[in-house]
Amino acid sequence: MPSSPLNVFHGIGVSHHTAPLTVREKLVLTPVEAAAWLGQQRDALGEEAFRKRLLEGPGGDEATADAILNLLVEAGPENAQ
Repeated sequence: MPSSPLNVFHGIGVSHHTAPLTVREKLVLTPVEAAAWLGQQRDALGEEAFRKRLLEGPGGDEATADAILNLLVEAGPENAQ
């Protein structure tokens, strides 16, 4: 699996399952970071596979997938495809 900011959480010994809320809040991605990460995932998988993964994930439905893809467009041209 390619390295991503989300893979770092367990690598540094912080688990989102057991860390106190104050620690988790410090590790939250900004909207720009989240859009960049999602854009990287989309670029790595391709648009169709990325959308399929969004639909298969937790809360995965058409409205959620559309919202995420719209977020990438709104985040800027470097994330739009």
